[in-house]
Amino acid sequence: MRAMKRLRQPSRIAFIAPFLAASFLQGCGEPEVGDPQIVTAEVQPTATPLPIPTATPEPVEFDFASVTLFPDLTYATSRSLSTEDTLRNIILDLPEYSSDLVWRSVAPATFELTLPTGATVYRIEVEGAEGVAGFPECVVFVRSATETDWRRPSGLVLEQQLGRFIEGKGYRLRHVFSFDETSAEKALIGIAKGSNESPESVAVVDLDVFGYLRE
Repeated sequence: MRAMKRLRQPSRIAFIAPFLAASFLQGCGEPEVGDPQIVTAEVQPTATPLPIPTATPEPVEFDFASVTLFPDLTYATSRSLSTEDTLRNIILDLPEYSSDLVWRSVAPATFELTLPTGATVYRIEVEGAEGVAGFPECVVFVRSATETDWRRPSGLVLEQQLGRFIEGKGYRLRHVFSFDETSAEKALIGIAKGSNESPESVAVVDLDVFGYLRE
C-alpha cells in the first residue's frame, strides 16, 4: 500500500521543467519594438575638412647671363678686341674670379643680351677689370617684346662695390643696378669710356642679369 501512495505523489521536477523552458524561450526571442534595451542614435554626417591654404613659393632666381643655365643664350656686342672664347667667359656662370680672361672692347661699348621667354628682371651687375683697364661708370637698359625703344628700368638704384684686388694693378669695380621688377626680352649694358688712363677701351670681367621666369 505504501508503494502505491508513492507513485501517486506529484513530482517536483515535473512542475519546475515547464517553468524553466518558458523562461529560456522568452529570453532567446526577438525583442519587441520599443524595448528599453534597444538604443537608437542619429549618426551625424562627417564634415568635409577644409583645405589648408599653402604658402606661395618664392620664385627661383636665375642668372640669365649664363650659357651654363641657358645653352641657347644669344648676345650681340659692339666692336670687340677679344676672341669669341674670351668674350663668352664673362657669361659662362663660372665661380666668381675663376678666370683672368676679360672681354675687351673699343669704347663706347655695348653688350646686348637676349633673355629667355617669360623673363622678369630686377638686378644687373657688371664688373670691370682692375686698375687702368676698368671703367668708372656704365648704364643699363631693358626692352620688352612689344617695345621698339630701350628704356631705363623704373626705381633704378646704383651701388658700386670693390671687387677682387690684383697685386700691382688695384681693385676691380663692380656696378650693381637694382630696380623694380620688369618683364624684358632684352637687356643692354652700355659703357661710354674706359678709365682716365685708357679711355679708348674697356674691359669687362663679369656680367650677371638676375631675375625669374614667369609660367
